[in-house]
Amino acid sequence: MQYAIMGSVYSSHVLRYKRPRVGLISLGEEDVKGNELTKEAFKMLKESSLNFRGNIEGRHLFEDPVEVVVCDGFVGNVILKTSESIAVAIFKWLKQELTRSKIHMVGAYLARKAFRVIKDKTNYEEYGGMPLL
Repeated sequence: MQYAIMGSVYSSHVLRYKRPRVGLISLGEEDVKGNELTKEAFKMLKESSLNFRGNIEGRHLFEDPVEVVVCDGFVGNVILKTSESIAVAIFKWLKQELTRSKIHMVGAYLARKAFRVIKDKTNYEEYGGMPLL
């Protein structure tokens, strides 16, 4: 609960969200999903004054469903490390495909500014993943 509050305050004051949406990582969106810790956290968050949106699944993290994601440290670390490796892998695969033909290389050259912006946004060395509260 404390981390949900800290994340909400951080999102309000630093990131300037008026009323940050808070979500709880779980195995499914239903409130009966998850282990005992997750179910208890769900009850507490639901009864709080936070803008709690309920459970969210890992597959929804990058669809922008919430500004604050609440989870235990183990799950959070797995999400962070997986996200970092996916970004690296996607750029590796793009480079492999874009260098296969001259046409692809011309297209890549024309889109280079967009690629640079996306690469900067996904650079874990620059952003460090997320604020640790």
